[in-house]
Amino acid sequence: MILVDSTIEQLIRDGSIVVDPLIKAVDGASVDLHLAPSLLMYKRGLLDTHEQMTEQKYVRINFSEDGYYDFNPGEFFLGATLESIKLPTNVAGLLFGRSSMARIGVSIHFAGFFDPGFNGTATLEIQNIGNNPVRLYAGQSICQMVFIKTDKDANIPYFLKPSAKYNKQVLPTESRIYKDEDL
Repeated sequence: MILVDSTIEQLIRDGSIVVDPLIKAVDGASVDLHLAPSLLMYKRGLLDTHEQMTEQKYVRINFSEDGYYDFNPGEFFLGATLESIKLPTNVAGLLFGRSSMARIGVSIHFAGFFDPGFNGTATLEIQNIGNNPVRLYAGQSICQMVFIKTDKDANIPYFLKPSAKYNKQVLPTESRIYKDEDL
């Protein structure tokens, strides 16, 4: 069941769901999340999924002093939400890009499912698929999270999973696919 504004607000008030900082009021069935002022771009070259993505494979970019970053058509980078999200063991989250961003060629795609018990910022995969450079601002609303009530508490919430590679992430976080058990 997708949670609506009054339920989301109650869960935030009682501390079951944490959105920190809560910048904007809750919408009808979601919470808007905002872009943090740091990006991660992979350097050109082979990215081997069996190897750790070390700092030799990427560069961190901070927004300008004016609080923006201009990115060109075809560029791909990782961003993060300004807000940290903490979910209880009986609520999952789904992230969606804003249609207003898509309409100017900014594709915000993510592994957009957040297991019950997730705790941290969301890493966003952002690409300019349009024909024009686009200026994004730190603190700008970039995506929204929808909360889904599960039928019961997760037996092993995300924060207890030994394979929880992204728990308590803060900055845009590089791929940790090399930690997958099937590799």
